[in-house]
Amino acid sequence: MPSMAMTLRTDPALEQALARLAKRQGISKHEAVRRAILREDAQTRLEDDTWAAYERVRSAYRPALDRLGSV
Repeated sequence: MPSMAMTLRTDPALEQALARLAKRQGISKHEAVRRAILREDAQTRLEDDTWAAYERVRSAYRPALDRLGSV
């Protein structure tokens, strides 16, 4: 996939946080932004997958779960 240019506008607080993050990890600010986006996307997908699995189990075992709740 070809890379695409993007402008990221920051305020002073975000710029300081980004600089600290990049320095702590020993990477460029560009790489820090890239990794943060990928990390957040992975976390969001994990949460979505977890809720989807919960819904499948809840639907499949609804009667048993209802009986357990009434004990």
